[in-house]
Amino acid sequence: PGLERDIAARYGGDEFCIIVPEANLEEAVILSERLRLQIEAFGAGIDFEGTAVTASIGIVTQKNAGQFDSEDAFLKAADDACYEAKKIGRNLVCCHIDGKIVPAKEVVNIDLSAGPSKRQTARSCDDGDVV
Repeated sequence: PGLERDIAARYGGDEFCIIVPEANLEEAVILSERLRLQIEAFGAGIDFEGTAVTASIGIVTQKNAGQFDSEDAFLKAADDACYEAKKIGRNLVCCHIDGKIVPAKEVVNIDLSAGPSKRQTARSCDDGDVV
């Protein structure tokens, strides 16, 4: 992730889409958690009428794209994962995997302070594009 091929775009009023073509699920979760933490830290310094500035993030990978009948259904899966993150507590990352939506922490165990060598994968992750 973080290559020139990555694309970030606004995808609605308060939603954004980041396409990371060369990331697998683990890399997408790490990227998303770093982004979520940075937004949370940035928001901590802002008093927006008592409202916290946070991010709820949904992930779907190209590996699972075959289960969707259209590009719109693929994007909807990412959107559904994002709404699930909002529903179960906000300021979370959720993944759409094999027709189920699960919190990212149940898929990939990460400690961002430990660096790449200390990460532990809770489940195998195949390469695939990520939305």
